[in-house]
Amino acid sequence: MNGLALAIGLVAYNNAMNLWSRFHGRLYVPANLVLSAALLGIAMLAWNLDARDIGLGPGQSAGALLGAGLGVIAASPFFIALRTGRRAPTFADDRMAGLSPTELVNRTLFRVPFGTALPEELAFRGVLFAVLAPAGTAWAAAGSSLAFGLWHIAPTYNLLEQNGAVQGRSKAATAVKLAGSVVLTALGGLILLWLRVRTGGIAAPFALHATLNSLGTVAAHLAHRSSSDQP
Repeated sequence: MNGLALAIGLVAYNNAMNLWSRFHGRLYVPANLVLSAALLGIAMLAWNLDARDIGLGPGQSAGALLGAGLGVIAASPFFIALRTGRRAPTFADDRMAGLSPTELVNRTLFRVPFGTALPEELAFRGVLFAVLAPAGTAWAAAGSSLAFGLWHIAPTYNLLEQNGAVQGRSKAATAVKLAGSVVLTALGGLILLWLRVRTGGIAAPFALHATLNSLGTVAAHLAHRSSSDQP
């Protein structure tokens, strides 16, 4: 019951917060760090999980390096596309338009790692997986990854809306895109969870998640500039 309640709470939190415009500004990182601290407190004090259960045990430097390397490899197709110029407009993101160098650095080195990757890895590959684990690894993997997919419904809708992919489309078409996003994100969660299990901690999935998303942010910014410069 703890696992189900936690999964529902996490999904409700992120989808509700993403409907609040102020959340996308300066509140984003602090709010998600508060969530992270609350999760740790509940897990350790109320549910008697220790650091190793959550994936925060010592000796994870090799896993962090592995995750960062995998993140670079996973992001490399974006930059290959930028060099060819053929597919760059497909991942240009209007949210990245007009970012100053300082804003871009803030997003890639602070907002993404500490506002996105850390809370999500701690929540899904850390605490939720540990709470569900007594029911079996397969159930814990499926449950935490499905919750991870559902966590992204409102953020995906925001992304589609801000890039003009909602206006003029039917509700059914938008629903299909959202459902596809849930499936793909859940599959991504399974990959991250596999890395967590193989390395024994969340450092590796955190490093992969943060590196891939940060480099993806840079690529989206460059792609937007590239598509804007085309005649």
